[in-house]
Amino acid sequence: MIGLRLAVALATGALVGQTAVAVAGEAHLEGALTGANVVPPVATSGIGTVEAVLDTESNEIVWYVDYRDLSGPVTAIRLHGPAEAGTNGEAVVTPSAALGRPILGGTTVTGTVAEHLLAGLVYLVVATAAFPEGELRAQMVVTSIDEGAGGDE
Repeated sequence: MIGLRLAVALATGALVGQTAVAVAGEAHLEGALTGANVVPPVATSGIGTVEAVLDTESNEIVWYVDYRDLSGPVTAIRLHGPAEAGTNGEAVVTPSAALGRPILGGTTVTGTVAEHLLAGLVYLVVATAAFPEGELRAQMVVTSIDEGAGGDE
């Protein structure tokens, strides 16, 4: 199960601060969260990272979001798209994950959203009360992919 594989990878440090190793049928994505990436840019000391794994067969995505120095507590995270860096898109996923630090969650996305993720046309926003449209933003970029047989191995 993809969630179990991500949890094991996180527990062993395979995704935190290291290059992720692809498992069959999975795309690994990551991005740098900054206020400069928000459109229009916001002035914040906050920074962070997002790492995610998309099962290319089931369209299940799981993510690990870490951040620091925000203006206040996180009020929401959202995936937006389709949009290239420097442009805005519609919210396509608004997870109901626990918003502590770090944020670990997942969901199943539509085939269209999965295609946009693989094309680099989805970004993640971290919102706070001071910046409800997003204090931090990261364009999700595929870092590795294995198009072999996937699923619940």
